[in-house]
Amino acid sequence: MAGTRDGRVLTDQHRRLQVRLAVKSDSQIRRAMMLLDPSDIDGTRALWLQRMTQIVQKNHGLSERAAVDYLAKYRLAEIGTVDGVIVRPGLDVAATQGVLDAAGPQGFKKRIREGTPQLVAFKKASDEIAAEARKAIMSGGRGAIRATGAQDVRAIGWRRVTGPDPCTFCAMLASRGPAYTSEAKALADGNGDPYHGNCHCTVEIGYSDWVPTRQEEQFIDVYHEAAEAAEEDGQTRTAQSVLWRMREKGSFRDSQRRRRMSNDIDI
Repeated sequence: MAGTRDGRVLTDQHRRLQVRLAVKSDSQIRRAMMLLDPSDIDGTRALWLQRMTQIVQKNHGLSERAAVDYLAKYRLAEIGTVDGVIVRPGLDVAATQGVLDAAGPQGFKKRIREGTPQLVAFKKASDEIAAEARKAIMSGGRGAIRATGAQDVRAIGWRRVTGPDPCTFCAMLASRGPAYTSEAKALADGNGDPYHGNCHCTVEIGYSDWVPTRQEEQFIDVYHEAAEAAEEDGQTRTAQSVLWRMREKGSFRDSQRRRRMSNDIDI
């Protein structure tokens, strides 16, 4: 984690701000969905995509500006100066439109071809659009930190910072702490996509040695228990062999234990 208390507080405040920015965009995204007519997807796609692009661009800019403000304050807290390069990568509009189109119009039509009822298909497409739009919006802040950290010669590494109730995958990455020497390694999920849908994580630049938080110590314990179980079964420690064991034994948001506990509760 950050080497100073102020740095830790700033990172947590920044992560929460980024999540709020993305969530606040939901109402705009849902209203934009009214432009996409389920009975005429191709005819309404262009207007819908134009509006969605406007929403993402605006909120992406807010996310990026918030990260720039955070980076200056974080540097001051951690190394005593605000000096240093600040990089604003901006939004890849074409790539973003491709993702939104695949999740929305193309995803809807694919489900229809597979026999999914129209209302169900449209609801699922809407949920995927919202998740992808939020991820694109949060990439404003994430991208600024990534690009800035890559050019900051004073940085010694990066670590993943989760929310208070992460999924097993995010907890696994966070348990590895400063093992990452590049932001790409700190975030990669194996498919070239650094964040999953509805992910509330961020990455914090490290200027000093890592001291795990109590929560991260718990992640580490669950990870090592799962990794040792994999080795006892004759398997190598990989995400494939460890992740499902962590999910089974841990108390993460998507863990089997949490699901069983929920099923045991009488409502």
